[in-house]
This record gives sequence, structure tokens and C-alpha cells, in this order.
Amino acid sequence: MIQPEPEILRPTVDWLIDGTQFRAQVYRNGADLVLSNGLIRRAWRLEMNAACVAYDNLITGDPLLRAVRPEAQITINEEVFSVGGLMGQSNHAYLTEEFIELLKDDPQSLRFSGFRVGKPTARLIWKFVRHHALEAK
Repeated sequence: MIQPEPEILRPTVDWLIDGTQFRAQVYRNGADLVLSNGLIRRAWRLEMNAACVAYDNLITGDPLLRAVRPEAQITINEEVFSVGGLMGQSNHAYLTEEFIELLKDDPQSLRFSGFRVGKPTARLIWKFVRHHALEAK
């Protein structure tokens, strides 16, 4: 189960000296799915095709995202498709909650279908061999 996002606090210690308070976690914050490691926070608005609507530096408290864009673009048979994203942001210099609420889904983009939280699983089982550095781990 995903917990609600706790209050966002600026770190009080240098993560290189004491990293104990910095853990990667997944939260829900209203309509947003949030990933945070105590240094960076990224949020996706799930109701809006899982568009990234926040990317914040938690050390300085500064937002790093100025505009909502597709997560990626792919080309299939010479046709370009966006992956997620939203349309209608008139000012790309900064992003506010009011702007986000006015944005619309791009009907031509690939659609978000779901997520799950858990440990990563290997997509490809392979024997890791280093021919030139056999002692390397």
C-alpha cells in the first residue's frame, strides 16, 4: 500500500556525510504519484495521463520543472508518438498548480495504463562475464 506523502522538509544534514535519512520512497499526494529520495522529488498527475507535474530539488527547495512535456517520443514506421505529456501550457517559463489544472490530455499520445510498486525483477537472465577484468565484481 502506498502511504500519503509526508510533509516535505529540507534535509538538515549533508547526504554525503550521513545518508541515513535519505531513502527512495513512493507516496500518494492527492491525485499525484510521488517518488522521492530526500534529495529530489518527482510527481506525476495520474488523472492526466501520468504527466510529470513536479520535479523539485529538496536541498534548495527549488522547483526544476518549468513546463509539462511528454516523457519521451518514439518513432514507429516513421510516425512519431509522444509518451504521456499534456497540452495547453501557454507560458513555458514557469509552472503553477493553476496552469496544471487547465492542461488537457493529448489524445494522440500513448496512454498511461497503470503502475505497481515492488522490487525490480530481472527482464533478462544472463551470466555476467567480464573477459578483461575477471577479478572485478
